[in-house]
Amino acid sequence: MKPPPSYSKLPSLPSEMGELPPPSATVHPKPVRARTASSRIPIAAARLNSGERRSATISSPEEAEVRRREAQRQKEEDEREAIREEAQRQARLKREKERLLEQYAEEEAARKAALDAELRRAADERRRREAIEQESEAVERMLVAERKRQERERRRQEAERMQQRRREIEERNRAPEKEREAWRERISHERRERVAILVGRKFQTERGLMVFLTGWVTVQSEDCLSWKRRFFQLREGELVLFRDAEDNLQVLETIPLARIQRIREWQEGFEELEAIPNSFALEMKGEREPRGMFTDGADDKENLLALLSSRLSTR
Repeated sequence: MKPPPSYSKLPSLPSEMGELPPPSATVHPKPVRARTASSRIPIAAARLNSGERRSATISSPEEAEVRRREAQRQKEEDEREAIREEAQRQARLKREKERLLEQYAEEEAARKAALDAELRRAADERRRREAIEQESEAVERMLVAERKRQERERRRQEAERMQQRRREIEERNRAPEKEREAWRERISHERRERVAILVGRKFQTERGLMVFLTGWVTVQSEDCLSWKRRFFQLREGELVLFRDAEDNLQVLETIPLARIQRIREWQEGFEELEAIPNSFALEMKGEREPRGMFTDGADDKENLLALLSSRLSTR
């Protein structure tokens, strides 16, 4: 915007009578020359001094009014130009603001769309996980139900086997006592004969230990329900168990014969051993339950029980 014109340097206007105001105290007036037609011709400013230029600018009231109106018009035009430029600036600011608002709205819409897409993806993922979890729970319930069914079936079959076993035991218990006594007498006689033979086979180890019998036996201790196959040596006063026949220096367990109270077989009422071939049990001092054992063959069992029985009878 152009600055308004300054009138401070214009010469004073003449009065209504056409007279000029008196000059200031510091400016000496020059003689006024008569105005001729040639005096109104513009003179180059470079060719006039300051006094001559001031004389050349002095005009009539009509010219002063023309200049004043021209200045007023220029001022109004400048103001209109300034208003127009300000309106253009405001319109430009408004357009820029509208553009920014539109850009912000587009970005906000894009952000909202991205957020909605992320929420939908998270919801889909959550539903997928829930479906997988529900399917897993359903499969787990089916497996649990199947395990329970199998457990019930196993218990039913076990109960039937126990009932059958009890019936068989009851039937055996009804056998005449004479037959059981005859069996005991026969077994005792056979075992005494075996002892006489086995004692003659005893040998002495490199460490000077007397061994009456060696072999394999599968044992079940009180604190372990699983069966363990062990190599044994029946020595004087003890039954020694090893992991195998080669490693007979590392003793796994030593059973003193003095702790054995009784040898039990299924024919003597220990029904749990009937289903296990070549089995027997040792009732031990300090143990609540008998120790179950069985050998690889019937002859191995009779040899071991014959020597154990002889040691128990000599106490």
